[in-house]
Amino acid sequence: MVISVQDDLIEVKEYLKKLGYEVYSISDGIASDVHIYSEKNMGLANVYNAALPADNGSFFINADNRSVEDVAYMVEHRYYSPLF
Repeated sequence: MVISVQDDLIEVKEYLKKLGYEVYSISDGIASDVHIYSEKNMGLANVYNAALPADNGSFFINADNRSVEDVAYMVEHRYYSPLF
């Protein structure tokens, strides 16, 4: 699974790498299965413009108010939460 993380979410990026995931920054422009972002810092519209989806689509996770463990759980289980 390829994951792209917003550049300033360093703690999330490092945690997912330690779990063995292939992790990049969204700014790297790598097609990814999962995109993790902060609505506060980047905004959803900007993420959609910068993100390259994988061939089978992408799962977007807003990391705001979530621990790194919560984000990892969402990645592992493809757990969805409401956008609003």
